[in-house]
Amino acid sequence: MRLRAWLLPLAAASAWGSAACADLSLRYDAPAPDTHAGWERQALPIGNGRLGAMVFGQVGHEHLQFNDIALWTGDAQHMGACQPFGDVIVELADASGPVSHYRRELQIDRGRHLVTYELLLQSQDGELHLLPALPAAWRTGSVRGLRAPGGFVVDIAWRDGRLVAATVRSLAGAGGGRVRYGDRVADLSLAPGQSRRLGPDLL
Repeated sequence: MRLRAWLLPLAAASAWGSAACADLSLRYDAPAPDTHAGWERQALPIGNGRLGAMVFGQVGHEHLQFNDIALWTGDAQHMGACQPFGDVIVELADASGPVSHYRRELQIDRGRHLVTYELLLQSQDGELHLLPALPAAWRTGSVRGLRAPGGFVVDIAWRDGRLVAATVRSLAGAGGGRVRYGDRVADLSLAPGQSRRLGPDLL
């Protein structure tokens, strides 16, 4: 009986510890400024203990700053600080404009840094938003096969920055929802395998 009384709190503590450690991530809703203060306080580190980098999470102009444990200032009396040994600048052509639902994330348990945002299709609260943040340089174009929550596949075509047509197909038959373009909203109800073509007026 004593053993059982001792094991129950231990099991509860173990379960609580597993739940508390299930999500080891840092998340931010804006990029780190590409400044000294941004590097020091907001950029996210990634590495293996010897070789590392600071990731700023910019949209159109990403900055990766590398450092190595062997490159250090200071001497026997003064510890100093680790120093960067190189920079990699990644230019993403025509992707410097405003974006929707930006998020950068450091998954500590996996050692992985993610940056996600939405340009052509946004899904929120059961609503599909077409072309929420189209870059100015992408005046005319089309995209096929965008996947959205609920089992939907979306094709979009636009010209001169305006929607020409969109087709929404249901793979899983999630049923109802809405489609938005600008201030226009249309109800969406599709059975598995059905599709609907929409114009700029969502008709």
